[in-house]
Amino acid sequence: MSNGKFWVIQVEIFAGLIGVAWALGLAGPASGRAREPIFTDDKGRVIYPYLQREVKNTVTANAKGLQNCFNQMLSRLPNSGNEGIVHLDWRISEAGKPSQFRVIFNSYHEAAFEECLVGEMGRWQFPPPPADLYAEHKFQFSRKVPLE
Repeated sequence: MSNGKFWVIQVEIFAGLIGVAWALGLAGPASGRAREPIFTDDKGRVIYPYLQREVKNTVTANAKGLQNCFNQMLSRLPNSGNEGIVHLDWRISEAGKPSQFRVIFNSYHEAAFEECLVGEMGRWQFPPPPADLYAEHKFQFSRKVPLE
């Protein structure tokens, strides 16, 4: 650890809770709105194009802010572990604003880290989805020494 910096080296994106918008009437015939086509992959998992493209791209573009949260946690708690996962879900409004964050799992069990992540993500702007919907992401963090 030459200069004390740590890096988030991987963000794993999992599209999830696809049917929630449909089930709640936020999309589909009950809402009077057209919905994007839904596909399944070779393992039978549902693929929702908005989550695979726009949400994934927004998370990737803003990963540095999450990295900063991770670095701050490691500064406070240097023995917090080398690897971990934080699994979050949230709602994205038709205007593209995220809200109603929920931590599904946090292997670090550190409230300030969760608050930092949610604070960062709350400032993000997603491309407007076809209807209000929920997104789910699993973030994998690892402690690494930066290459120099």
